[in-house]
Amino acid sequence: MKLTQTILFTILLSTLLSAASGLAQNPEGEFMRVANHQVLVDDKLCYWVKKGAHRREATKWEPFCGEFTNFYYIEGYQRTLFVKKI
Repeated sequence: MKLTQTILFTILLSTLLSAASGLAQNPEGEFMRVANHQVLVDDKLCYWVKKGAHRREATKWEPFCGEFTNFYYIEGYQRTLFVKKI
C-alpha cells in the first residue's frame, strides 16, 4: 500500500512540475509576485510587483498601475500570479 502511494505521489508531482515549467516558458504571459502592500503613484494606488517566477529570475520591485482580472487583492498577503497579456 505504501509503495502505491509513493508512486502516485511521484506521478502527481512530476505532472505538476511539468505543467509549471510549461507555464514558465509560455511567451503569452509571465509570473508576477504581488507584494503585501500597495504604493501611491501620482495619486493612484498601484500594485507593487516583481516580474519572474523565482528569486533568481525576479527583477526589482516596481509599481504596476494596470488591472488584473480574476484576482482579488488582500492587504497583507503576497501572491505569485501567472499573468496573460491581452
